[in-house]
Amino acid sequence: MAEELVPGEIFEGVYELKEKRSSTDLKQKWLINESETGRALALTLLNTKMSPEKISSTAKRLATTRGLVHPNILLTTDFGSYLNYPYIIEPEDGLNEPLKIELLNWSSIDQVLDAVAFSHSLGIAHGFLHPSNLLIDEKGNIQISGFGLPSEFIASRQQIEFLRPKTNTSSLPSQGDDYYSIGRLLAYMISGSANPEIEEYSLGMSSQVKDTIISLLNVGSSEKEKNLFETRLILAEHFSKKSETIEAVKFRKNETGQEAVSLTKNAHKPSRKTYILVGGLIVGAVITLTILTNDGMKTQPVSEEDSIENSIQENQSRTILSPREEAEQELLVESGKKLAKEILELQVYLDDLRLSLWAEKEYQDAQKAFETAEILFLESREEEALTKYSFAAEQLNYLKKLVPEVFEENLKKGKVAIENGDFVTAIDSLTIANAIKQDDFVLERLLTRAKNLEKVLDFAMQASIEEKKGEFQESLKFYKAASDLDPAWEPASDGIKRIQNKIRDQEYIAIMSAGMEALDIRNYPLAIRKFEEAEKIFPERQGHRDGFLRVQQEQITETTNGHIFRAEAMISSYDWKGAKEEYLAALTLSPDLVQPKNKIKTINKRLDLINSLNRLVQDPMLLKSDAELSDAIRVVAELTDQREKSDETVRKIQELINYISLARTKIPVLFLSDNQSNVVIERFRSLGQFQQLEINLVPGRYTVTSSRSGFRDLRKKVLVLPGSTENQFYIANTEPVR
Repeated sequence: MAEELVPGEIFEGVYELKEKRSSTDLKQKWLINESETGRALALTLLNTKMSPEKISSTAKRLATTRGLVHPNILLTTDFGSYLNYPYIIEPEDGLNEPLKIELLNWSSIDQVLDAVAFSHSLGIAHGFLHPSNLLIDEKGNIQISGFGLPSEFIASRQQIEFLRPKTNTSSLPSQGDDYYSIGRLLAYMISGSANPEIEEYSLGMSSQVKDTIISLLNVGSSEKEKNLFETRLILAEHFSKKSETIEAVKFRKNETGQEAVSLTKNAHKPSRKTYILVGGLIVGAVITLTILTNDGMKTQPVSEEDSIENSIQENQSRTILSPREEAEQELLVESGKKLAKEILELQVYLDDLRLSLWAEKEYQDAQKAFETAEILFLESREEEALTKYSFAAEQLNYLKKLVPEVFEENLKKGKVAIENGDFVTAIDSLTIANAIKQDDFVLERLLTRAKNLEKVLDFAMQASIEEKKGEFQESLKFYKAASDLDPAWEPASDGIKRIQNKIRDQEYIAIMSAGMEALDIRNYPLAIRKFEEAEKIFPERQGHRDGFLRVQQEQITETTNGHIFRAEAMISSYDWKGAKEEYLAALTLSPDLVQPKNKIKTINKRLDLINSLNRLVQDPMLLKSDAELSDAIRVVAELTDQREKSDETVRKIQELINYISLARTKIPVLFLSDNQSNVVIERFRSLGQFQQLEINLVPGRYTVTSSRSGFRDLRKKVLVLPGSTENQFYIANTEPVR
């Protein structure tokens, strides 16, 4: 366990501990201030040690993530070891709450897709994408934490369903791991579960959207490289229109269980009070006999057993004890009294649980030891008696500790036996479980099911025989009889559904035949009515859908051709988004058309380039990053090679070329101050005190701070644009501290 930290302490000589925000068995989180700059940060300290080799490898891996500059990625700013307990330092956003799974929506997944697509473009995978690592602020902005970190910082046992199963847990994260996790997040958003049957929730999706989700969920193929930028565009077209109406279908079982029922709740019954009273009288008799013996007093035998009578005669002839011996004797008596009381309480508790069903021998051994201890005590063999008392108490305590395990084992065994049709094992196991946890309605219901299981199996056998003979009505009668005895027995309910489906299937075939005959003579209204009747019987069948399609095919073909014609016209006028919408509309009607699919791929690539161009032109400060500069050069090269470009695109390409040429050209910047304030450019250097100072800076955004004793600290954002000539900034502390 890591050493307890105290607010106000200086951590690692650099950070001031301000406030503990959370603490678990695994780690603790703190709000801290960087002593030099006063910047608020987040500290996460693990409560388990990490080997020096793993600390070293983690530091190397974190160094590879420095280029992940993205608004939806939370990067670790510092990593180290405090007394061999690893810690990380993150921006203050690291203290934001994790995304609650029930609030998962397309907006959050869209942000995740954008960030992960960016990280994959740099060859960096996360590997542990689940809601606990998706931090959200009050505006709904998502930041992914944990890039480059080992599983000790970011793994979640409760949300393992979002992680790709691995055979080698020590392997590094791969892009396939991220594809799988994104697929599970999408599945949860659609259905309310990370493991749904996608076919049940894909109504209204184009085949392209459904295939995209399935490919993400497919563990076997997830290592194949995917273009997540394209994936995001495909999904956004579908989910951005549906996000206001989609509601997750929570089909997982209700996990709120009943509180555990006390195993000693019946200890107030009169018979058990009598038991305790008798035990108390026995202990009292032991103490009284011992005290009378120590005082040299004579007493009459209280039992006709030879051992007790001999003990009393022996005690009558004993000499008077010394004070120390008498004290030792009293101490032994008190110890025996405490153990006897503990044993009696354990007996009352365990007798109520019917140990004879599951631990008869162990309980009898403890009882025998207890009785032997009583006799030994009456014979003044106190030390031997205490040994037996201790054995009895230990044995009974061991049985008491076994109770939850025995309960769970027999409950599980009983449930499995019911499912397997083993009514003998089911009755035995659930009888034990009911004895341990009495007056529990669920357990009593399970035991009733076990007792009815033999009859249920007989009914099911008769139903199966009738089904094979084709006597569906008779078969249905037997299955219903089995279900009436045990409504929870799935083979009976499955049999009822199966037989009912076979009966409905006969009706469906007859109606579909009538519909096809009407279709052959081109009586479309009659054909549609018959197909509608068939649909009411089996909505999920394909037959009536094929009938509807045959009636509507001409109209669909005409509409599809119209969408394609309009899309081609929009391409001529450089309306790429409009063309994409028309092609998607055509694919919605005819998903197998090849030309619209190929056109959409081309349009997506063009839109990606144009979006990148617009983003870089709107914010040339992004070119300060090596990755962004490389991306800008790529965008210019690829767009220049495109034959068809609008005048606006040509203008922006030239503008970006100009920004690229100036991106790394240093610009003289003049800073003015009062020669009394201490000026620092964060993450660059300290300027000290001056009246006027000119330095050369690469274009970009800078944060300048100023401090002066007796005056309020000042923090200022400075923007140095590429090619700018007027760069003069004044910064000094002018507001006194009251």
